[in-house]
Amino acid sequence: MIQSQAMKTAIVISPVSLGTGSGTSNAIDTQGWHYANFELTVGATTGAIDPFKIQECATSGGSYTDITGAVLTSPPGATDDNKVYSIKVRCGGNRLRYMKAVLTEDGTGTGVYGVNVTLSRADQAPNSATERGYEEEVLVS
Repeated sequence: MIQSQAMKTAIVISPVSLGTGSGTSNAIDTQGWHYANFELTVGATTGAIDPFKIQECATSGGSYTDITGAVLTSPPGATDDNKVYSIKVRCGGNRLRYMKAVLTEDGTGTGVYGVNVTLSRADQAPNSATERGYEEEVLVS
């Protein structure tokens, strides 16, 4: 098996243009996974993100709380076009099952942002492109 086939990718926040306010995050079910890597992609921007952080909850529709330490210490600003930022969180153990990303533009300008998550080290590897979060997957040997 190719190691990347033992992962799952999902869009957490679809690419969005923000001037003020927050991007809306999908709930990510981390059951059966050991790690979650949240990636913030910055397009063209004249503003700044404050904050980009990860929250957790026991239920998908419950009240989410911040995960201690799961926040960028140097979030992207007006000169950070086309950069990628990452927050990695260990799942299981004392972590709650569901996670969300919080992405807030600080009102100093506008920018285009998106957030994806890659879940890895599954208890049982996904068996199809769909289970890995893809509409289509091409494998070239």
